[in-house]
Amino acid sequence: MNAHELDSLEAFSRRNLDLLLKLSDSYSYNSLTLCVLDSIYSIGIRYATVLKVIESYCQYYKVTKHRETIGRFPEIISQESIDMLIDKIKAIGHERFAYEILKNRNRTSAKNGILKSEAVLNVCEVLSKHHIQYLQDVESINNIPEFEHDFKAIQGQGSGISLSYLLMLSGDDELIKPDRMILRYINHAIHLQPNTQEATQIIIELAKRVNLTPRTLDHIIWQWMQNNRPLDANTGF
Repeated sequence: MNAHELDSLEAFSRRNLDLLLKLSDSYSYNSLTLCVLDSIYSIGIRYATVLKVIESYCQYYKVTKHRETIGRFPEIISQESIDMLIDKIKAIGHERFAYEILKNRNRTSAKNGILKSEAVLNVCEVLSKHHIQYLQDVESINNIPEFEHDFKAIQGQGSGISLSYLLMLSGDDELIKPDRMILRYINHAIHLQPNTQEATQIIIELAKRVNLTPRTLDHIIWQWMQNNRPLDANTGF
């Protein structure tokens, strides 16, 4: 992206986005387990469906959904560990866990995809392997070179989008989730079709210009795309 295109994207964003919008409750989950569920189930489906998955899980197991503030992790004693989620899935199998507990049969892809409940189990096993159990542990991932490789080796997780989103939900302000919402926004705003890596860099640069963290800007863009509101009289969606 050249400077002129970035200028155009900044102008478009300042004119149309609510840059004062705060992060949603999804960024204040009380346990890392809920971040895993959200990050895996959110790919390729409406977010309202993801919220139903989270609600079903929390209601069935009586798990606390949200902490009081986004910027402060709850005490470990009040969190559900990753191993606890592993035990729950293995106790009844990932298929029953999907059908009976989460009430959701989505797969990681329409063709040859595995149940997302199985992907959740696989992600949790990778986290447990690297001693990541609680929200406070996530920052150590940057010091584990093998972690990203192990995560992306899980069927359906090769793009790394779910990993980025997991880290965002767990507190990383410097990442974005370069999914189709972000790609469509850039295309709609300035008629550019970047790949996911290019889109990531574009949003990071745009975040600097509008004085926001990449995570917050990602959320603001996502909210507009989710609401599908017309931007202005000249650029109706």
